[in-house]
Amino acid sequence: MFISDELYKQMLLHLPILCVDLIIQNSDDEYLLVKRDNHPIKGYDWVPGGRMLKNVDIPTNAQTKCKQELGLEITDWRVVGIYDDQYDTNAFNLDTKIHTLSVLCRTDVRVEYDQIKLDEQSSEIKYSKLLPELLRQRYEVFENDLIAQKL
Repeated sequence: MFISDELYKQMLLHLPILCVDLIIQNSDDEYLLVKRDNHPIKGYDWVPGGRMLKNVDIPTNAQTKCKQELGLEITDWRVVGIYDDQYDTNAFNLDTKIHTLSVLCRTDVRVEYDQIKLDEQSSEIKYSKLLPELLRQRYEVFENDLIAQKL
């Protein structure tokens, strides 16, 4: 669904943005991270994901984001936690923090580097033994291996 810049600016000023973030691992149990090319986490290595679509359930939103951002058809997603944060930067230079609430979804499907086709929202792929520090500081998760990473 397309949202005009003017409407999105109003949303950023008045509402938290609901997102879905994807936790994907490779065969070495490393986490897939992408270098984000858009705000609010532009330039950071982060998990793939983005705004949820209205009237679409959470697993389908995860499937849609995975196809859009990574070119992968993965249908097996489960909710494993939430992440709540506020960012100082935004694409419109608005004088407000950007508040996001992300539903963390995870798949058991293992994805290797050569399977991924990034879209324009990210510029690099890397794998890491740990999820990003900022994410680990702020998430609430329900699976033991993720709980063990909590800072």
